[in-house]
Amino acid sequence: MSEGALFRHQVGAAWLSVPENVRLRFDHDPIPGTVVRYTGVMSTVRCSLIGKILGWLVQRTGALMHLEGTNVPVDIDVWKDSHDHSVRKRRVYHFQDRKPFVFESRMELDANGELAEHVGGGFGMYVRVAAASEGLRFTDAGYFLQIASYRLTLPDWLGPGRVFLCHADVGPHEFRILIEIRHPVFGRLFWQEGVFQHTASSNV
Repeated sequence: MSEGALFRHQVGAAWLSVPENVRLRFDHDPIPGTVVRYTGVMSTVRCSLIGKILGWLVQRTGALMHLEGTNVPVDIDVWKDSHDHSVRKRRVYHFQDRKPFVFESRMELDANGELAEHVGGGFGMYVRVAAASEGLRFTDAGYFLQIASYRLTLPDWLGPGRVFLCHADVGPHEFRILIEIRHPVFGRLFWQEGVFQHTASSNV
């Protein structure tokens, strides 16, 4: 499935209640062999002390980021894998005087019809998508560890907490992203906010 089809599959009939600009954006999915790029600035990239420690511990996986900044330029690339037809995303954070931080993920419907997002180190999470007046809301529905063809569901205490991401309509050419990860004991560990726009489409 394409990215838009994945989300429409989750949202169902409520898709028509999503702002038109957001629906149109996801109705133009990248064809195999083409990458769609969005550029923008994360006005806020923050993490708590516990978040920094956790991000540092798993930094080789790229799953969590232990860095902070304001007005951080970010590139977002989206493309469809021609081999397994999953949707792939890459966010590149360009921190001043630092090596860019790269977050990559692969999203697909699994055999049970669950929307799963795979990140580094074999870690992943199940994703729920909901329509909202401002756009689309994405929340996690639990974490897992993928080892070859085996998938182990992780207990909540092994995860970083509840994930919330909002793709909010700003206008026909821009959208706002808000990301938050909140732990049930340690509170808010990671939070980001920024505005993006489509800038280019090219070959992978």
